[in-house]
Amino acid sequence: MLVCSSCQAGCCRRFSIPLTGYDILKIKKALDLEYLDYTQMIKVKDDDFESESKLLSVFRFTNLGAEKHYSFFLRSIKSKYMPDSDKCIFLQEWNGEDFLLPDFRGVKARCGIYNSRPLACTIYPAKLHENELIGVAKDPNTHLDNSDNPAYNLCPRDLNNSDFLANSDEIMKNLVLYKHEKKYFKFLSEVWNQGSCDFTEFFPFLETAYQNRIIFE
Repeated sequence: MLVCSSCQAGCCRRFSIPLTGYDILKIKKALDLEYLDYTQMIKVKDDDFESESKLLSVFRFTNLGAEKHYSFFLRSIKSKYMPDSDKCIFLQEWNGEDFLLPDFRGVKARCGIYNSRPLACTIYPAKLHENELIGVAKDPNTHLDNSDNPAYNLCPRDLNNSDFLANSDEIMKNLVLYKHEKKYFKFLSEVWNQGSCDFTEFFPFLETAYQNRIIFE
């Protein structure tokens, strides 16, 4: 959306971005990084397993210490230019004042992996309608309060329908894809959790599952 060009990327700072297996492998293929360079495993307490597994894919690992259940997110790191805040590891940021140009002030930020960004990022701030035939978008500023830290403030102005006209087809495609990729990743978590749950075997398991996703008959 055009409005994003004047934003400090509050959504890339405020939210923890959930990953599907599709996202994990796509970023790996695009950047040739180690998986743990860009994924962040967030612990899920045993007491929360049932409720969290309804929303996220939760994987069990038996050799990572006392905590046994985890979900995968995009890694966050400390921001260099926005004090006391975190940001997505792939968010590129700079201070426009360093360039000494009158029309280039303040902190600027852009996604460093835009063409390989997670599906959750491609659809924000839309979701699939319950009929699964159309998408529904809301202005984040109407249902999320501004943060005490300005780094986490969202869109620089209120959004409206016109903001979604130019790329509604792309958003809709990604909404449908995200729905199915979440479902498949959850299925894989259920398969994984019935096995050895050895963390050293997880990423090879993931690669094999996606490589063999098409059955030839």
